[in-house]
Amino acid sequence: MNTTLFDKGNTDIDPHIAGPDLSRRGPRPVVLLIKVGLVIIVCEAVIMAAMQLLSVSGKWEIFFHLPLLVVIGTICLYRFIVSPLSRTLEIKEKEENKLELYRELIDKSNDAIFIADPATAKILDVNYRACTTLGYSRDELLNLTVFDIEKTFTDISVWAEFIKHSGSSGYEFLQGRQKRKDGTTFPVEANANLINWGGREYMVTMTRDNTKRERAQIQLIESENKFRKLAECAKDAIIMMGPKGEVSFWNPAAEKIFGYCADEAMGKNLHEMVVPERFRDAFYKGFSSFQKTGRGNAVGKTLNLIAMRKDGSEFNIEVSISPVPLEGVLHSVGVVRDTSQRMVIETDLAVSSSAGK
Repeated sequence: MNTTLFDKGNTDIDPHIAGPDLSRRGPRPVVLLIKVGLVIIVCEAVIMAAMQLLSVSGKWEIFFHLPLLVVIGTICLYRFIVSPLSRTLEIKEKEENKLELYRELIDKSNDAIFIADPATAKILDVNYRACTTLGYSRDELLNLTVFDIEKTFTDISVWAEFIKHSGSSGYEFLQGRQKRKDGTTFPVEANANLINWGGREYMVTMTRDNTKRERAQIQLIESENKFRKLAECAKDAIIMMGPKGEVSFWNPAAEKIFGYCADEAMGKNLHEMVVPERFRDAFYKGFSSFQKTGRGNAVGKTLNLIAMRKDGSEFNIEVSISPVPLEGVLHSVGVVRDTSQRMVIETDLAVSSSAGK
């Protein structure tokens, strides 16, 4: 079984990777105290026997008295052995708890986390999300390199360049594509950081499955393309106006009706372009109300108005306006039809009808 960066009792890999071996605890203080007490008693028996054999003077017996030796030995034991050992064990236990906390936090992350060797691109550790996202077990991933799962890195030179940039900036953002165990691929966005721990460098990468966002972007592009094709084929002018009255969309029919090409119209104030000067004050008042409320006299209705072409000539139009919120900002879309010919025909018919009477 492969060991990982946060595994306890890991002795099969580089100690810089494994960290301290926290699973090997020393003897508990109580057990150690009993053992040392037994040693003192044995030593006392040996000392007493030696005193008898060597006929030690009585004035020195006080220093070899059993209870006193036990007290002195216990104090020395606690001061020089038990207390430092307890502090060491406490520190090790805290470190072990920290490692367990880090492991728990990493495995609970919604992002897939990979720790790799910058020199060889070998995967050193992964979290639970990385395993479920790619379909590998942890042991299987620890037998792979970055090249086996990330299609952006085609060879070691590309990886080395990536590491170089990460080292100079401290981090690197990557739009990549990862490969699952079953061979399917999916888009990811990754934030990579080159860190130094225990005198050794590691590449830590947090990646997020970007499939939903990519799919949404594709659908948005497809929707925009459909709209543009419809707008290009429409006989009516389709115009989008931004929150400041600027033109943000201008279809080919608008070019034909008003005489401005799209490049001329984009970004210009629509009212100054197409509204005769004598009507502009009324338009500005209505537009100001529309900006604040999204409502106005022209919204949701079809109105017959007089517009102005690029050459200054005026003509009749039929216009309907709808509010369109985009990214929290209110825009408006107007559909404009040139009714000048129809008005001429209607006028001629009215004149003919009057003459006939």
